[in-house]
Amino acid sequence: MASWLEEIIQAFENIDEKEVHYKTLYKYIKDNTIRDLPKTWQAIIRRKIQDHSSDSKGFKNNSDIFKSVYDIGHGTWKLRNKISSTPIAPDSKDYSPPRIGLKLKFTG
Repeated sequence: MASWLEEIIQAFENIDEKEVHYKTLYKYIKDNTIRDLPKTWQAIIRRKIQDHSSDSKGFKNNSDIFKSVYDIGHGTWKLRNKISSTPIAPDSKDYSPPRIGLKLKFTG
């Protein structure tokens, strides 16, 4: 099962809006999660977002994933580094495979 943070990020990526209000996020999570939601699930979501946003006083110096859109308190967020371009397909003439940085040394 995905962590809360992974599930929240996935929700932001799947919701067809650039800016997501908590109300929209809660509905998406409720409709799509496979976990049993505890009574405090909405507070857990808010805490995870605030823990991972330098805009929040609750920032835990973790990865800075979320950005407050209309200042703290309005409940609208977006992903800081959302991919804004379409990836190049592997069968495209412009595609070059990623380099993984391994060097092989053969002895013989």
